Amino acid sequence: MLVLSAVALVVSAVAVIVSIRSAGSARRSADAAAKSHADELGPAVMVGRERPLRERWNHSPRGLPNSFVGRPPGKAEVDTKFVRPQDLDVRILIGCHLAMKNEGVRSATVWMDAFRVDRCDDVADLEVVLSPPGERAPDALPDGKLTLVPGEQAGVIVRDGPTLGEWLEEGDAPRRIEIHAESSPDGARQNWTLEMSARLLDPVPGNDASFSVVPHQPPIARLTERPRSYPTARLRRSSPRHEQTSG
Repeated sequence: MLVLSAVALVVSAVAVIVSIRSAGSARRSADAAAKSHADELGPAVMVGRERPLRERWNHSPRGLPNSFVGRPPGKAEVDTKFVRPQDLDVRILIGCHLAMKNEGVRSATVWMDAFRVDRCDDVADLEVVLSPPGERAPDALPDGKLTLVPGEQAGVIVRDGPTLGEWLEEGDAPRRIEIHAESSPDGARQNWTLEMSARLLDPVPGNDASFSVVPHQPPIARLTERPRSYPTARLRRSSPRHEQTSG
């Protein structure tokens, strides 16, 4: 009897293990099927051909003469001076031109967290788009968002940079801009990181409170495509939506 009981326990344990493994396998299969469906609903946007721009811009949030609310930041020439403490909130910007194309069958929304994004489809139009305020305002994108229909190509100017106060603390640290593309709330999301870095300011000799813009050189720009992300609410509709990244 003891032997039979031990055998029964072993059989029962094996059955539990098999059941757990079967449930795990079924869950993995369901997740794989959901991810495959999300990929079908997701975007197919190509982003590339980054072209760093030689220009620099300055932008003040306080209504100073170099502040242009709702218009492009003013160009910062080589002799532009930043003085602390009054200019601690003034921002110095570097830029990069990106080309993109929607190669999918659904419209895709692309957005990024840069300080300013302007549409500029033709690189030949850069001088017009980057002209000083008042000559012609570029097509600024609200919240850095752009919608592309299937087959549509577009170019954007991405501008970002530190305030003088941030620069005094961080120096010429690279600026990281996160870029995303989505076609459906239930679809996968594409992700990129644009990193830009440049030498921005030099101390004015004999004046430790004043800094001048260095001679303009294009920043170093690097675009990296990252893994797609998937909202897990698509897998379990009853749970709150959050995202998981596919490795």
